[in-house]
Amino acid sequence: MKKNSILVFPGGYECGIEIIESLKDKKDLKIFSANSLKRDVANFLDIKNFKLPNIRNKNFLSKLNKLLLKNRIKYIYPSHPEIINFFNFNRKKIKAFVLLGATKTLNILEYKKKYLKLFNKESFYIKQYSDLENVDRYPIILKLNKGYGSKNLIKINSKIESYIYKNKNLTKYIIQDFIPGKEYTVECLSNHKGKLVYVNARERFKIRMGTSFYSFDANRKIQKESEKISKIISKKIKMIGVWFFQFKLDKKKQIKLLEIENRVGGTMSFSRAKGVNLAYLNFLILNNKKIKISENTQNVELTKKLLPVIKYKNLKYKNLYIDLDDCLISPENKVNLKVIKFLYRAINENKKIILLSKSNKKNKQLYLKKFKIFEIFDQIIWLKENDKKYKYIKKNSIFIDDSFSQREEVFKKLGVQTLDPEMIFN
Repeated sequence: MKKNSILVFPGGYECGIEIIESLKDKKDLKIFSANSLKRDVANFLDIKNFKLPNIRNKNFLSKLNKLLLKNRIKYIYPSHPEIINFFNFNRKKIKAFVLLGATKTLNILEYKKKYLKLFNKESFYIKQYSDLENVDRYPIILKLNKGYGSKNLIKINSKIESYIYKNKNLTKYIIQDFIPGKEYTVECLSNHKGKLVYVNARERFKIRMGTSFYSFDANRKIQKESEKISKIISKKIKMIGVWFFQFKLDKKKQIKLLEIENRVGGTMSFSRAKGVNLAYLNFLILNNKKIKISENTQNVELTKKLLPVIKYKNLKYKNLYIDLDDCLISPENKVNLKVIKFLYRAINENKKIILLSKSNKKNKQLYLKKFKIFEIFDQIIWLKENDKKYKYIKKNSIFIDDSFSQREEVFKKLGVQTLDPEMIFN
């Protein structure tokens, strides 16, 4: 099967990672990443990552096109709002199909003040003020007209507090009533004809850095209201592909619209968990393909954790030697999932996996088969208690063992890189 090559840019941004995770296992696609930072999350992804200059660099487009042509990349998937605006404006200059919605739609959605006023007759409209002099109630917020999420948001609690900003240039901001209640995201999909085909609302329970770190399905009432609002938005603004909107509940538990985006969101893994891969469906829709949706009925809860990902830049080896008890098999008598993933990554890279163990289990082969790990080893070496592990290890190898003394001995005798299971991050 001929694969379509897609470049996700920027790949290390949260929305970029969601696009990559959504597409990388599709048999008809080959995914690449690119970013403009020297040190970026994209460097840790298990796909080819390219470097590009910042979009403000005068040579950006020429270097991008050179990269696209050299690697025969047919599509580019912009992931960041600012990048999306740039690619929307420069579509005709790019030597690949840009996976974005309609230019007219994106132009409308670039400025909050512009599109929110389309809904000023609706119950979900948040009152806006032309300037601070016209504010008749507090608190209010100042939000960037061009931007996304809560970036540079300013909350003003009183008339006296507003005097701080009286002589400042606020033309880049919109002035709105502050809405104090629960916050929701509604993930939507419209087909290539603009027909709404999917709507799902989730509560943003914990929010950090503008991202929902804990989400779960909204209740039935909110789901129904979200469907009504999504139809109103679709009628006013013709959406093609993936989009979402966010709202809050005011003191009277009434929905108030915050913003609308025509792009993949960083937490669309929520819908993906429900069987609806929005980033991939978006790719199909933008290519005028018919789609089918089969959403599972399970309620979903999603959390995000800040976990370290480690990349050993100079860790080169041909053979991987590993201990068994309290290492590959944890002290709780379970397979260590981090370690087994590390082993399978090594297998994908054509490394040899050698079990080197002093286990005292009576039927050792049966013990390995119990955990379904017998066949992953190229070689199994069972040692007696007084044997020295370093005698069985070749150079150009790494050695994983929970025992400090055995790791220390192997390193001193052979100079071989050793790892404790706790040093493995995935």
